[in-house]
Amino acid sequence: MSTFCTSYGHTFLQRLLRRLMTAVAGREEENAVPAHRYEYVMRRYGDMVAGICWAYASVRDDFEDLRQDACMNIYRGLPTYRGEAELKTWIYRVTLNTCITGYRRRKRWGLGNASLDAEAMVATTDDNRFEDAEFLHSLLQTLSLLDRSLIILWLEEHSYEEIADIMGMKRNTVASKLRRIKIKLAKNATKI
Repeated sequence: MSTFCTSYGHTFLQRLLRRLMTAVAGREEENAVPAHRYEYVMRRYGDMVAGICWAYASVRDDFEDLRQDACMNIYRGLPTYRGEAELKTWIYRVTLNTCITGYRRRKRWGLGNASLDAEAMVATTDDNRFEDAEFLHSLLQTLSLLDRSLIILWLEEHSYEEIADIMGMKRNTVASKLRRIKIKLAKNATKI
């Protein structure tokens, strides 16, 4: 697995765990020529793309496949990006749609939801971090696709307004759904 994925998994895991437990670059580069634009997008938003894919993956190979598919979809779509939404919002939507499509494809072909190999996602051999990664991943897997999308955005520290914009919902709907999701996660945490 690449160093990027390994180091990212550790940072992402720490940030997500901290947020979950407490709750129980310039515009000119965005408009660069397409080849440089993709490089800019991946430098700036690559961690976000990997984080979303990690949350939807059921095994390490799924993570790699989802991340690769999302990167390809972003690369192919950049020339047609019209700027109607923020670039970050557009990238999130492309990545999320890629993950949901991958999830449905696995489900249709009867591929199970085996446990994600969290050890590959954490850049350490610390047993507690391995257990934390497994625990977080198993909690995320108990949520529906919509709920998982909402909580990932919240864990990524987006405001309710940003989440509403990305998901195409009203702000109050986001707030009430997130409240219910947090309660559900707290209940599920005691069962796991």
